[in-house]
Amino acid sequence: TLEVVRTPPTGRNVGPRVEHIEVTADGQLSGVIATALQLPTWFALELLRFGAVHHSPIMPNPAAAARPFMPPEHLERVEQLIAAGRAKLGRNPKLQHPKRVLEDMPVGAGGYVRVHVHPKRFPAAYSVDWKQQILAEMPEYVVVNKPAGVQVGAVSRALLHLGQGTSGTEAHRACLLNCALNRSCGVFMICTVSD
Repeated sequence: TLEVVRTPPTGRNVGPRVEHIEVTADGQLSGVIATALQLPTWFALELLRFGAVHHSPIMPNPAAAARPFMPPEHLERVEQLIAAGRAKLGRNPKLQHPKRVLEDMPVGAGGYVRVHVHPKRFPAAYSVDWKQQILAEMPEYVVVNKPAGVQVGAVSRALLHLGQGTSGTEAHRACLLNCALNRSCGVFMICTVSD
């Protein structure tokens, strides 16, 4: 099951849908998220499993359109972090491109984390017995029958836990849906697998 679909476990509003975090000290990614957003560690781990967290070792360059609206001290801090990261790790632009993280990992000071605290949820997807919808299962992919009426997300790759595999050998498998699918049609989905 996706525990992350529950309401955030705090008695307060956890803020906007997307949080941008500067990694201030070396540590585990879940700890950085939990500390920065004042959330329980288990919830940070669920956000990771759900695919709601992106990380880059070096702070990304601010978008040109955003620069005029950034407070000067914030822009200066970002530029300092970029310079320090490049001095430490090199000028490879890929190090500034946030990548989706699905598991807890060590992160270094000066890095960047983007967290979708309220990831998109598609309630109809949770009413389907997905194990019964599996048509073919291979080590790298799963073919699933998506019933009509079930929407699958467009922009962010949806993460779907299929429970125990059809072979009965795996505790659970996570399926990454790499495409947008219309709610009204029933189709076969080919999903890449992440164990």
